[in-house]
Amino acid sequence: MGTVLSRERQNEDSIHLYAVGDYWAAFDKSAYLLEGVILQDRPPMTLCPKDSPFPLLMYHIPAVEMTSLRKAGEVTTERRGYLSLRLHPITPSDYHKWRKQKTLSDEL
Repeated sequence: MGTVLSRERQNEDSIHLYAVGDYWAAFDKSAYLLEGVILQDRPPMTLCPKDSPFPLLMYHIPAVEMTSLRKAGEVTTERRGYLSLRLHPITPSDYHKWRKQKTLSDEL
């Protein structure tokens, strides 16, 4: 989880995806960008990793949807179990507003 957290702290414009069985998972800023590309009909999952003082948001998509997702951006890294797509820069204020909204809705 440390690698994921590190990537997401530094993430400015990419969706980092990790293979998990028949799904691909995107966390935090990557989940924010993924929601903008693939309209999600459900809220992201909230995780509370031991090595993070803050909750981590996650979306997962079926592997069969990866073909259409690849068209959304430029593949910058691809290796077994990991894919990175460069999209557009994240606007920090929009991201923080989204994150606050998603984490607060979990508490209600």
